Amino acid sequence: MIGSKVTRVVCLAAVAILATSCATGTDSASDPASAQATETTDPNASNAAAGAATDAVSPTVPTSETLATFTEHEVIGVMSVASTDAIARAGFAQLRADNPNVKAFASKLIADHMAALDRLSVLRAPSTGPDPTSALVQREEQVVELDLRTQPNAASFELAYTTAQIGTAAKMIAMIDRALLPSVAHARATRDAVVALRAMYVGHLVKALDTQQRVLRSALTAGTPDTAGGGGGNPGSSLRIAPPHK
Repeated sequence: MIGSKVTRVVCLAAVAILATSCATGTDSASDPASAQATETTDPNASNAAAGAATDAVSPTVPTSETLATFTEHEVIGVMSVASTDAIARAGFAQLRADNPNVKAFASKLIADHMAALDRLSVLRAPSTGPDPTSALVQREEQVVELDLRTQPNAASFELAYTTAQIGTAAKMIAMIDRALLPSVAHARATRDAVVALRAMYVGHLVKALDTQQRVLRSALTAGTPDTAGGGGGNPGSSLRIAPPHK
């Protein structure tokens, strides 16, 4: 049983590179059926159109392209573990980083993931415990955290942290599209929560990319304040990246 779950997590990690193509939803405005439903005055038809509009904002992944089928409990567990780890990592980033943009990004992650945990806690059954899949996701996050803790200085940490958040957001978007959403297609409340969390991760991916560029810009200016709002970190400091651990 655990072996099969290890295989599922490995497969999900392999599709993280597809997240960029998955980061855009379906454009409901281009759907002729939706436009026709909007023009009718029939209350029943209006309600149907509203439901269709809600469905249109979530990604549609062909069944043949899904990589795993999780239980509803596992989906909630995976998302909860991901948010818990993101909060802990962001809290550490606030302590280690000097760049104000990185600190602001970490603060946003904490606020967003705390709200996500609140929403997921309502859906979690009180008697359920952790599942093996969530434990494996948490183990992967601990590897990233260990790398962050070994960064020799604030500048090196800032680049490592923003890069790690890009990878995490991309992986989560791919996992949601290819496995988590298809697994809760018939559980409306959980499905809506996962769709909302997907939108959160898309926003985090965009913000992480922007923050990473600001960190690099600060490094290029070698301590000169960034007048474009990039944040200079510690005045006089330069980016010194430690060699990868072997």
